[in-house]
Parts: sequence; C-alpha cells; structure tokens
Amino acid sequence: MLSTIRAFLRPVAQHVFGMAWGRRLPPHCSFRPQWRGLRLRELELDLGWGKHAFVLEGYELARRMKLSRKARFNNVNGILRAEFDGMTVELRSFEELFILHEIFVRTCYGWCPSRPTLVVDVGSNVGLSCLYFAKLPNVEQVVGFEPFPRTLAEAERNLHLNLGLAKKIKLNPFGLGASRDRVPAEYSFIHKGRVSPVGGLARVKGPIPDKTVVMIDIRDAAAEMEELLTTRCGLEFALKLDCEGSEYDIVPRLAEVGILKKFRTVFIEWHGRGPGSLRTALADSNFNVFCLDEFDEVGLIYAAQRD
Repeated sequence: MLSTIRAFLRPVAQHVFGMAWGRRLPPHCSFRPQWRGLRLRELELDLGWGKHAFVLEGYELARRMKLSRKARFNNVNGILRAEFDGMTVELRSFEELFILHEIFVRTCYGWCPSRPTLVVDVGSNVGLSCLYFAKLPNVEQVVGFEPFPRTLAEAERNLHLNLGLAKKIKLNPFGLGASRDRVPAEYSFIHKGRVSPVGGLARVKGPIPDKTVVMIDIRDAAAEMEELLTTRCGLEFALKLDCEGSEYDIVPRLAEVGILKKFRTVFIEWHGRGPGSLRTALADSNFNVFCLDEFDEVGLIYAAQRD
C-alpha cells in the first residue's frame, strides 16, 4: 500500500517542485526538498529554487559523468563546478554540460598520440577540449583559438582551475579563416558553442533571448599555421576544428598552400554543408578519412595521414 501511495505521489511532487524551474523534474531523479531548494540525491548536489535549471535539463548527462568518471558536482558561490580525473571545470549552461559529456564520456576525440605532439584546437570554446588534449600522454602543447571575448574569459577561468594542465595550453584571442579581417558576429552566451562568424546561431531552434552582435578578429589560417608549425621542430601535429561552419573556409585554405598535409591527425566537426568538400581536401592531402553522421546536419570527420 505504501509503495502504491509513493508511486502516485512521485509524479505529483516532480511536477510541483519542478514548477520553480519551469519544467518537470527528470523521471528517474531522486530528490529531497529543502528549505532553500532541492537536493539531487544521486548527484549529491543542492540546487537553489529556480537556479541552475540546465542541471535538470542535462540530468542524465551529469549522472553518466558521475557513474563513468566519478565526477563530483558542487555549487561554489552560485557557480556549478564538476570535479573529475584531477580536474575542475565550471559549468554555466546545458551546452557546456553536453560538451563535457561528449568529450569525456563519449570520448569523441578518442585518440592517443604515439609520439610527442602539438595539438592545434580551433574553436576552443570554454577550454574543455584543450584540457582533454593536454591530459593525453605525448601531448607536449595545445594551442587554442577562441575569438569571442566572453567565451575566452570562461576558458581562461577553467585553465586557472587546472594550473598543471594550463602550463601546456596557449589560448589565442582570435579565430581563423581564409583571410585576415575584423567582422561582426552574432553571439549568445547560452549557445556559445554554436556561434561563429558565418552564422552558427541559425541552427538554434527557438528564441535566443541573449543574442547580441560583437566584433571579432579573424586571421589567415595559412599564415598562422605556417608560423606555428615551423617553430615546433621534432613534434607531430594534430588539428581539431569545431568552429561552426568556418571549417569550410579553413580546410581549403590549408590544403591550397600545402599546410594541411603537415598534420598527422585531424578531427573536424562539420556543420550544415556536409563532409564532401572537406573529405575531398583531406584525401587530396594524403589522408585516410572516416566520416560519422554523414547524412545529418552535423557530423565528425576523423582523418590520419597515410603511411
């Protein structure tokens, strides 16, 4: 009888308490009401009423982080932090929780270099991919590019929380493209992982309440890569591109001047226009190429130089 009553009351409680966040609590979320909010039992995390709604939206992702990476989630002065694998990162949106899960649970960049390597990270966002690469054995340095000032500031905070890894990481406050320019770009802090100078926010479904326009610096990818790679003798090079459409400018530019073939390994997340032209440029530069989600709007390309 008691179990029947609990089964009846649970969805009612999920709805009532969820009203503070404008959504029903996740179906399998175990929680305990408190004076100032709710305690999410499985995550061992206290949420203030109406605060950090993105945790409820991404509850299953956070749960997997806890189960697979033994992540601990803490609320520090109103900022959510995740601690795992000796690292600490700040989380301010569902998107950041999603990216954290993609990189560290799904291991979308699952790779381990066999020789000392420099990783070029174009589209570093809040620095999660930079930290992932910096942890890998044989990665000597990670050079990141992030042109949006507010996003870059958050990346720098994450590096400051991980000073041991930060010693291997350099962040540049500009993006890369086919030429040097200063351009206006739409920006949203909530959707910072989708912004780009070529209209990345167009893929967001629904209203974007914090959308603004900011000026960002773009530099010639060929010139920047040439200078970077020629000063790092004795290293292999890996390239990661997640720049919300700018990959269609960067890859042909690097291939045109023969720099693309200097990379041993390439990871590209493509957006909107398919992998075809990118795959062709890589194949012409002596890469073996493998594509995931080839017929979707977004997908991944993994490429490695032929021996």
